[in-house]
Amino acid sequence: MDTHYGKKEDRSGVRLISLLGNHLKEILKRESDNRAFIHLYCTGPYWVAFEKSAYLLRQISSRTLVTPLSLTTYPFPIVMVSWTDGELRSYTRNHLFHCEGNDYGRLSVPTRTLDGYKEWHKEEVRYFPMQEVKNTSMDRDMEID
Repeated sequence: MDTHYGKKEDRSGVRLISLLGNHLKEILKRESDNRAFIHLYCTGPYWVAFEKSAYLLRQISSRTLVTPLSLTTYPFPIVMVSWTDGELRSYTRNHLFHCEGNDYGRLSVPTRTLDGYKEWHKEEVRYFPMQEVKNTSMDRDMEID
């Protein structure tokens, strides 16, 4: 079935919802182990990064949009950072971007660190109520059923 959406932004929103609905566990698992990559997911005219990748992306570009998310399928707020396809293409003229298929790729950022990630994350999600969960911290293992 061929579905046509209105504007590119509409298609992007649908692709983002589909990405989160179908791949959230995989994305958060990848982020829990992340130390030196920016994992990016294409949603049409935008590429999005989550959690640690979002923090690293924000470090290399101020031309991003930070969006905290509260999802019913995950007990903690998640931070997403969006980058336009044009910004990614411009950046990758001088930096290696390993693309796997049309919808996923990663940038290597060996010179960046995750120092400050916890504080940044806490600040970005400060308006979201935190659920009471025993034995958890901001650098949780992100274990999902």
